[in-house]
Amino acid sequence: MENQLIKQTTCLNCEEPHQEGFKFCPNCGQNTTDKLTVGVLFYNTISNYISFDARFFKSFVPLMFLPGVLAKRFIEGKRLKYLHPTQMYLFVSVIFFFMISFALNDSVVEIDKSIKNSNTVIDEDVKLKKTEKNKEIKGVVFGKTFSEAKIDSLYKSGASDQQVYQSLGMNKDAGFLTQRFYHQGVKLIRKKGVGALVKTMYDSIPVSLFLLLPFFALFLKLFHRKKGNYVNHLVFSFYYFSYVFTLLILFYSLDFIFNLPSSFIKWLILLIMLYLVLALKQFYNQGVFKSILKIIGISFLFFIILIPFTVFITGIAFLTY
Repeated sequence: MENQLIKQTTCLNCEEPHQEGFKFCPNCGQNTTDKLTVGVLFYNTISNYISFDARFFKSFVPLMFLPGVLAKRFIEGKRLKYLHPTQMYLFVSVIFFFMISFALNDSVVEIDKSIKNSNTVIDEDVKLKKTEKNKEIKGVVFGKTFSEAKIDSLYKSGASDQQVYQSLGMNKDAGFLTQRFYHQGVKLIRKKGVGALVKTMYDSIPVSLFLLLPFFALFLKLFHRKKGNYVNHLVFSFYYFSYVFTLLILFYSLDFIFNLPSSFIKWLILLIMLYLVLALKQFYNQGVFKSILKIIGISFLFFIILIPFTVFITGIAFLTY
């Protein structure tokens, strides 16, 4: 009889019945009294997608001023109190690349404008000296010479793309990548699209860093084989690069406001390296001298990976811009 008197309601989210008066659905956990308002809409968006909540502010101070402590506490089990390392990394990296994208757009315009102006000066000089027949404007793309005058004359005569590429040195039986290389090279020379190429290369940096970060963690593991599983070193790496991006955000903001001198970059690099030394000392419970030696080894291995990876990413950016 008492069960019949208990009023039931249905959850709007999972559509499962539960007792009326519950603040949260016992099946899915959704707030039963949460009315959709502008405030709720934006709070849910921020908290769900970039986790901009109290955990971020609790994580900020140890991240910036206690090197290695945040990663150590996370490994020890304090995982709900602080922002997850991958969330922290994604959050600050998105803000950083979003901020400097504005400056990059201005730089791209300036690059294309300066190239256009320099080519105009060259053209006028060529005409004044009347040496157009003997002197061609050329561009070098990844070691290959592309003659702008020759390219223009071929297209004016009705030559096809394949004929133009072959006249520049491409074999008739060239594969897709080779043909794509000549296509992009011609586009770069004719349209002076250096700015677009620079922007494409820049856009690849966030993905590149995200792909390189596991290698950094791997090298940490190699130099600290008895200091836990690989995932522990990955946690340290995410928090460390989060610090680097946060510091760059602060530096960029101050530079935008006060126009800092270029000498500040040296101090910035020094601060990043000093932080790494202290973070390794704290996280791995080792001395400063040992941390410095291991940083030298880790940096050496990291740059061995970085150089060919940068060349690869540059090539991909050139083929797709």
